[in-house]
Amino acid sequence: MKSLYTISEVAGYFNVSNQTLHYYDRIGLLKPSIVDPQTKYRFYDQQQFNKMFMIRELKRIGFSLDEIAVFAENKNLESLGEVLKINRGDVEDKIQELISIRERIDFYLEMIRLAGRGHRKMECEFRYIPARYVFYINANFELNELSQYVEVLYKAYVKAAGLSIPRELDNKMVLAMDQDKIQQGKFKYYSGIGLLVPKPFKSPNVLELPESLYAAVIHIGDYVGLPAEYKRVCSFIGKNGYQINGHAVEASLINIVHTSNPEDFVTEIQIPVREL
Repeated sequence: MKSLYTISEVAGYFNVSNQTLHYYDRIGLLKPSIVDPQTKYRFYDQQQFNKMFMIRELKRIGFSLDEIAVFAENKNLESLGEVLKINRGDVEDKIQELISIRERIDFYLEMIRLAGRGHRKMECEFRYIPARYVFYINANFELNELSQYVEVLYKAYVKAAGLSIPRELDNKMVLAMDQDKIQQGKFKYYSGIGLLVPKPFKSPNVLELPESLYAAVIHIGDYVGLPAEYKRVCSFIGKNGYQINGHAVEASLINIVHTSNPEDFVTEIQIPVREL
């Protein structure tokens, strides 16, 4: 006589609840081998054990209960392989998403670390920055008018991108400053505002910022301190035998979205350069 197991025993062996096994029974995924007509107690044999092993394993590798039910009706390696290929692709997508999340967490942790250094001057540096895409609008404004142009930018972006802000959009706002304004020392006057976008989309406002060598410096604190940082990085450019080679990019890394304290803002000034 083959061994029989109660529903509580099966639940205990597979670390699931009795309610889970009741549910599997209702949807036809795992029916007991015997149901006592008087007590309605459910009993399972080795065949159900094998099926429960299958259910548990397929759930672990990402199968839905519907997919498991379909596979169970025509259980063979060919059909298993086809579903596994699809699920593997889904897993790869999730891995890339998690890697992206981890990178963003690391980025913000680094920005928080920098903000914690207060108003200590950061070192200027030269570095290549790869090509980037930006949703950009031309606008001549002064630093003290920034907030109203931020609103204009987001309205224009939402209209162009389809009435919503995609979840993958970083909140990395950039301001542009004309080369002639930099060279004239007019560091409070901007020529445009934009949002860095992860990939281009069809819009006349989407522009490419080409790869270039930049002189860069990070500023920690309120925006009122930015003109002094522009002056410092311009001096750094000249002392090292370089000249300005285009519009400056001012990237907002930590801003009002992240903190209500302007003293904790983190902004990077990036000025394209070339050798004299």
